[in-house]
Amino acid sequence: MQPQATSAIASSPPRIALRRRPFANMGWMETFIFCQFLLAGIMFLPGAQAFRIVVRTLPYLSCALLLPVYQSQIKNRKLAPGSPILMAALLVLALELMHPQTAAIAGFAQCALQLCIALPLYWGAGMVQTPQRLRRLLWLVLLANGIGAGVGLLQAIAPDTFLPREFSAGLTHFNPNYVKDLTYVGAQGQRIVRPPGLSDLPGSAALAGLFAGVLGLALASDRNLKRRRRIVALACAFVGITVIYLAQVRSLLLVLIAAMAIFGLVRHYRTPMFSRIWLSVAGLVLVGSTYFAAVLIGGDPVSQRFLSLKEEGVFQSYQSNRGSSVQYTVQELVWQYPLGAGVGRWGMMNAYFGEKDDVTNPPLYAEIQIMGWLYDGGIPLLLLYGGAITTALVFAYRVSARHPDAEVASLAKVIFVLQLAIAGSAWAGPSFNTPLGIMFWLLTSALYGAASFRGPAQNRDTRTRLPVRVAVAYRPGPHADRIG
Repeated sequence: MQPQATSAIASSPPRIALRRRPFANMGWMETFIFCQFLLAGIMFLPGAQAFRIVVRTLPYLSCALLLPVYQSQIKNRKLAPGSPILMAALLVLALELMHPQTAAIAGFAQCALQLCIALPLYWGAGMVQTPQRLRRLLWLVLLANGIGAGVGLLQAIAPDTFLPREFSAGLTHFNPNYVKDLTYVGAQGQRIVRPPGLSDLPGSAALAGLFAGVLGLALASDRNLKRRRRIVALACAFVGITVIYLAQVRSLLLVLIAAMAIFGLVRHYRTPMFSRIWLSVAGLVLVGSTYFAAVLIGGDPVSQRFLSLKEEGVFQSYQSNRGSSVQYTVQELVWQYPLGAGVGRWGMMNAYFGEKDDVTNPPLYAEIQIMGWLYDGGIPLLLLYGGAITTALVFAYRVSARHPDAEVASLAKVIFVLQLAIAGSAWAGPSFNTPLGIMFWLLTSALYGAASFRGPAQNRDTRTRLPVRVAVAYRPGPHADRIG
């Protein structure tokens, strides 16, 4: 019996050793995540603005570079949910190149950009094949965005130290007053440019704050999480929400509050009322305390910016800003460009590769994502891309509600709410023309890879296989609350 015991011990994985070596499994996934969120910090170096196009292209190019890395692991898999609809949308975009008003070079660049954004939906399931890898992915995203939000906070506290003057040299080339228009005076008299974080776009730190706020609160809500990790998650959430205030992006604050509310409903759907109350109280405390912290740094401009939400009302505030773009799109642009206005006539691709002297087909401006879709492919592209997003959201929700592995189900709830936040941000800006779109499709494919994992049955509860009409009688197992 002793040799068998020795053999069993030898064949068991050294779990304790791996836990003591957090960087033992660093690889392509970690490199990709940090490339997406941290690489743009290179542009803070003196003279780096001369390579702005290269630096901003690398996060998208990395999506194509990882395709051969994971091709062998996904060639026998079915496509992730939403893939056929998204491919149809890309086909419509390619056909739009034949539109007589297409900007030739910028149009091809826009097609290449959208293809790179969509590629993680194809290979992401090869990168994340287990629930443990999915959990690691979420923590990597949290830490990367926590760092970005932290840099944004330092830029508001000490702008002369953490915000070099040349950080936006490439932007002032197009609009000399761009940075000046997004600057205000803080509580200590410092001139605060809306924090860019690890980007050269003023206000971009709010996007890192959105990720850090949603993920930080979600991962910290796990009752089985160790104290140190809970503190890290809550710290990231606190810094993230504070930076949203300092960046004065009200739309993203509303998206974050809505995401927290939905997370409280979906995440604790079968847990005691105490858990929901704890989550609600924690969210309210974070939103309130971060507001006071932001006012201490940013002063009256911050308080006036957000207190106006109470005076105007949320709906009226949105209507007077991005809501007017939605109304303009529905009432006029849909009828003006039902089949598109030609590819490459808006966004950064037009700014870099468009023909600025073309009086016949001048550049167009897209305030929100649906305007960009309408310009690029008309109503067909709008419906197809929107349908692919909806399919991905439905898939994430169904996994969170029905998957037999309690760990995968709990992680799916986190991803579902994070995807809702990304989709909601599309009503505040062209999110799916940025790395936010990359993360949306990566999370969809990663969840598909983890949900397809067939490992040990110790975390599975076969009672979740009951028909939907009797699922209300289901009671989760001991691991149902585990997230981080």
